[in-house]
Amino acid sequence: RRRQWPQATPGGGLDAQGAAPAAAIAAALDAPGADQLVLQREYFSQSIDTAALELDNGNAWFDAATATLHLVVATQSPQEIAADGPRMLAASGVGVKNLVLHPCYTVGYGSKDHNPFPFYALMAGLYGDGRPARLANDRYEQFQASLKRHSFRIRYRIAVDRKTGKFGIFQGDMVGDGGGRQNFSPSVCLVAATAAQSIYYFPQSDLASTVIASRALDAGSARGYGTLQSMGATEMLVDEVAAQLKLDPIELRQRNVFTSGMKNTQGAIPGGAQRADEVLARCRAHPLWRDRDKRKREYEAAHPGKQYGVGFGSVEKVL
Repeated sequence: RRRQWPQATPGGGLDAQGAAPAAAIAAALDAPGADQLVLQREYFSQSIDTAALELDNGNAWFDAATATLHLVVATQSPQEIAADGPRMLAASGVGVKNLVLHPCYTVGYGSKDHNPFPFYALMAGLYGDGRPARLANDRYEQFQASLKRHSFRIRYRIAVDRKTGKFGIFQGDMVGDGGGRQNFSPSVCLVAATAAQSIYYFPQSDLASTVIASRALDAGSARGYGTLQSMGATEMLVDEVAAQLKLDPIELRQRNVFTSGMKNTQGAIPGGAQRADEVLARCRAHPLWRDRDKRKREYEAAHPGKQYGVGFGSVEKVL
């Protein structure tokens, strides 16, 4: 379905303070001067599996003699199970008086944080007639049911000075899909917006992010946590600006790189030394980048029907 993007308009009450500058930014992008390049692009990142090597699994058994249920489970949220598990068991009517939880170390990259699977194992243990009940996904089941990375639809607009290549305005509107249950959607939504600027300095910016609920699979705090979606789109936009201005893509980044003492898009000055400029300088001087055109000609001449290319991207999570 085609999404109708809302237009920024001045509002009232608590929204008025932010809506008026947002409207001014939108107006400037709608009517740029002759010396301004304005690009508007839309990006989409799909819902994907986190592909944790440790699939969801758990063992549980109920000792009726002591009214104790034992649960061995891999989770990134043991405190959540320790708090909510007893509440579930108290409402079961089976007469459980004790929960002994054995949380196991796991690397889930967010796929096992606030995950409902441990509670499935807990409930299965009530019906084992004293024998251990084991639930364990195979790879296909994990793909079907595990927490996903949030899918995002992003619209960016950027204004760039044609002569200097300096960025002026950055506007972003992002809509994420959290699936049927809220996991970390509010904070994923927030971080996607705060990370969108990546390694760049923007004198003016207006970034809005929303996460919706849907019938899709639940999405969680996958590694990267909203930043991969927004920063990846930013890098593609910057590459397109470089092509439009006929500038070396790394040179364009150097002209706009965020350095120590600058304010980020939230108006804060990040602590510590910002060293993305050093990274860009070393990458630009590397033979793989410096000689890419020559290597492309030589490779394609020696390998008819094949193509050679070198791309570049540089990101920083949440300045």
